[in-house]
Amino acid sequence: MALMLSKTYAAFKAAGVDDDQAQAAAEELAAFEARFGSMENSVLHMDDKMTAIEGRITGIEGRMAGIEGKIAGIEGKIAGIDGKIAGIEGKIAGIEGKFSVLLWAVGINAAATIAILGVLLHRG
Repeated sequence: MALMLSKTYAAFKAAGVDDDQAQAAAEELAAFEARFGSMENSVLHMDDKMTAIEGRITGIEGRMAGIEGKIAGIEGKIAGIDGKIAGIEGKIAGIEGKFSVLLWAVGINAAATIAILGVLLHRG
């Protein structure tokens, strides 16, 4: 025999419904109640899963914040390196300028030495 709601069956009987119809209607309502109970359990199960997913998302957000902090630190270090590179480039430009002056001085010195040697060798 199928599950049936006894109060519903009694109400149908009191309303004058014959026994077979009252029993069938009470059984049908019991089946619907069972289905709704099953759906309610499914919704509660899904709610638990959603809560777990929200917890995981919160954990991921926390890790992302940590990663973003580390990236900001790396960016700061890169900016410091860029500044040092700019300083090195400035020093290289200064050295290049001094090297150009040194080349001119060596050229003038070589020209003067050749001229002096030319005069000395020409007199001799």
